[in-house]
Amino acid sequence: MWTQLPPELKLAVADLVVDTKSRSLAYVDRATYDACLPALFRTIRLENYSSLQHLIKTVPAHYARFIHRLDVCTSSSVPVIDKTTLLSSFLQSCVCLKDLTLRLDGSLHYTLRDAFVTLSDLTKLTVINCANEVERPLSERFVVSLCASLPRLTHLSLDNISRSSLHATDHAAIPLVTNDNSIPPLPTLPHLTLSLPSLLSIPTLRALSIHNTHLGDPRWGEDTLEVNCRLESLDLGGYVYSHSYSSYAGFSGTGMNEEEEMRMWTERIVRAVGCCQHDNFKSSSSSLVSLSLTSSFSPSGLGSGSPAPSLLSSSNTKPNPNPRMTLPSLRSLHLSPFFPYFSPVSPTAPSSSDVNPDEPLPSEDLEDEDAFSHSLSNLASSPIERIEIQCYEDDLVDVCKKVEGFIRVREARQPQPQPRVPTRKTSSSSSSFFKHLRQIDVVSVKDQDQDAFSASRCGSGFVDPLDEEDALERAEALRSLQHVCREARLASSVREARMRIGGASLEYLDLDVDMGSVSTTTSVERVGVDGRVRSMTI
Repeated sequence: MWTQLPPELKLAVADLVVDTKSRSLAYVDRATYDACLPALFRTIRLENYSSLQHLIKTVPAHYARFIHRLDVCTSSSVPVIDKTTLLSSFLQSCVCLKDLTLRLDGSLHYTLRDAFVTLSDLTKLTVINCANEVERPLSERFVVSLCASLPRLTHLSLDNISRSSLHATDHAAIPLVTNDNSIPPLPTLPHLTLSLPSLLSIPTLRALSIHNTHLGDPRWGEDTLEVNCRLESLDLGGYVYSHSYSSYAGFSGTGMNEEEEMRMWTERIVRAVGCCQHDNFKSSSSSLVSLSLTSSFSPSGLGSGSPAPSLLSSSNTKPNPNPRMTLPSLRSLHLSPFFPYFSPVSPTAPSSSDVNPDEPLPSEDLEDEDAFSHSLSNLASSPIERIEIQCYEDDLVDVCKKVEGFIRVREARQPQPQPRVPTRKTSSSSSSFFKHLRQIDVVSVKDQDQDAFSASRCGSGFVDPLDEEDALERAEALRSLQHVCREARLASSVREARMRIGGASLEYLDLDVDMGSVSTTTSVERVGVDGRVRSMTI
């Protein structure tokens, strides 16, 4: 029966078969094998440089046209120029490649970008440096050169990228690449500076994720920075290398601690890609829909005063006189486990010209002057519909209490039913404090140092068999949070996760129905004016 089917139908069946079953189906006969070729080679993962060599030697070259997703690692002692030549030749044969993950052990030769120009279907690129940053750095100039060479790049993820001494001149306390000045400008974009801020000049870019990379660059805050893309998703991770490296290398630093410095650069990046003034709300071209943060915002808000002069010695940036900003398209907010939930923040009193006397700052209603409170206060006017709060298991109880306090403040700020008789118009602040919020999710993250990932369950909380008292306390905190969410008519969920190797993403543990759906209240799913359902993932 199967052998009598026309080739078109066999191709359709093979395309629907799960990837893990395609190999078994291919053993039926030769015609079936040919029909399964697109499914067999759709996703390829090469663990090292030897695997790449073996694939090129044993697989016919024209099979490369079937590859849509490629994950390749270049870990090897082979000279850089040899690895670059082989990888470049292979990529040029992958004419249908759509998703590419490069796990490199340091920079390759810049001529690799010649192959990237030919990848007209590639829309998603992930670049990771698997090597030690000090021993084999992956230069930002090399990475930006590759990204700018792709004609249709929409999703970009970078991990463990090293800054160049040509662009990060004020950051001696971090490992810098000093031998990348030989990378020439792109022939098609001769005036493009090959630094991280230049990524915003890629017009097709829609999602940007940067992890384990120092973000410091004065160009983030310059008025001359070209922002040609319309980012919809921005994920900014932390960088924890500078303290240990500065101690090792004997540097005294810039006078700012790591948290303050990362907060400063995070604000400048968010401001560059998504902020607009309240007065220009209607004319804003902001498109940022999803924001993932590892660093907090300062008390005075996005776009606040200038950083330390030593960090901006080469910048013409001027402080904005009006720091009150908003993200008019933001729908989803994610706070990573590394977010400084409990870090104290000294409140900064804004000038009288910046404050509307009829609109008190939202942070005044929050109980604590900490990073969590101020960050939410800065985003209070944005139309956020979903907040995902990730925290380590040991902090779960305290974080739940903070979330409860935030929900109660939101409820107190909601508008009350108005009588039919004409009355004085109420302040807009009472209706703008997270008025679009529909869902709050909490993710309990297992510490990377913990060997055991499996957890027993009791009621609606996580049970640690080694410490039942703490487990019961976590369960009670979750039940209390569920109750507050139901009272506020907010959908919510509780999940458990652990860090993947490298710390850039989470691996979720499936929970039972009772834990996975902790709220029975109804919540209307919102659809944007452009018709898109706002749904984001990590």
